[in-house]
Amino acid sequence: MLFLDSLVTLNLARLNLNQQGMMLLGSWAVLNLVVGWWRSCRNQGQSRYFWQMNAYWNVINFFLAIAGYWNALQTSVSLMSLQESIIAQYRIEKIYLFNAALDVAYVVGGFYLMERARRNPSHAPRWQGFGKAIILQGTWLMIFDWVMWWLQTDITAQIVAKINRAL
Repeated sequence: MLFLDSLVTLNLARLNLNQQGMMLLGSWAVLNLVVGWWRSCRNQGQSRYFWQMNAYWNVINFFLAIAGYWNALQTSVSLMSLQESIIAQYRIEKIYLFNAALDVAYVVGGFYLMERARRNPSHAPRWQGFGKAIILQGTWLMIFDWVMWWLQTDITAQIVAKINRAL
């Protein structure tokens, strides 16, 4: 019974970490939405587009945070078997790793827009502003996803250690 109690505790740790992560992501999104819209209305040129893209980008982050938080709330860990727990744990790790790789693509896309601005002077302020915003958002998300992955791997290590002790 001790093993099952420990497994529930570890599953709760995974869900709690996801809830905290989604709260952080949601807070980042709301901050960027409010500041982005406010600053885009008060600036011109490249700066206006920078703040505008920050707001646009974080509409998606906000809905992802809500969905992730809701999913964590809806998961019942008391009924999860060892196999289901391990699958759920590895699934969340893979999600964060995939997202971190996607974040690298965002940053590269931001640099592409910066280069496009250099080659297309007629729309340079837009491309520079959008590019800088995407680089900022992609970098923040990359750090977020890597940290969340790293913290989740600690929970995985605890589950594996429990299994090894039980054997």
